[in-house]
Amino acid sequence: MELPLNLANVQNLFKSVLSACYPDDEIRNIFFLVSEHLLNYSKIDILLKSDEPISAETAEKFNQVLARLKNWEPVQYILGSTEFYGLPFKVNQRVLIPRPETEELVDWIIRKEGTRKGQHPRYRNRKRMHCCCTGCQVNQCRCMGLRYPK
Repeated sequence: MELPLNLANVQNLFKSVLSACYPDDEIRNIFFLVSEHLLNYSKIDILLKSDEPISAETAEKFNQVLARLKNWEPVQYILGSTEFYGLPFKVNQRVLIPRPETEELVDWIIRKEGTRKGQHPRYRNRKRMHCCCTGCQVNQCRCMGLRYPK
């Protein structure tokens, strides 16, 4: 596989190689995540600098990521991190990846807690979390989201 030497070519390569595995929107999101991680660029930087040359070393890193993605390895495991409720988390194959639905659950809990009326003052600021057998990682993420709201 010839190494692409700018981001536009890398993005086209991602699309052509991964189109059998992922929908176009997901490929674009994965490309942005990988570019942000490898180049420390924002999405705006990626779009503005798409025609600028990248080093052969950086192109090779993109190709290594692409090879792992073709084997259905989650991008979060490849990058070693993910974001949950605005907080960065380190992840690897031994932990569950926080899901967007869990962020929605945290939002719902916060909204629900904010609407409680008539609670005894002694218990008003006390937060409780009940484990519903969803996995320790998920509960930790929910607690982190509640502890450090956006």
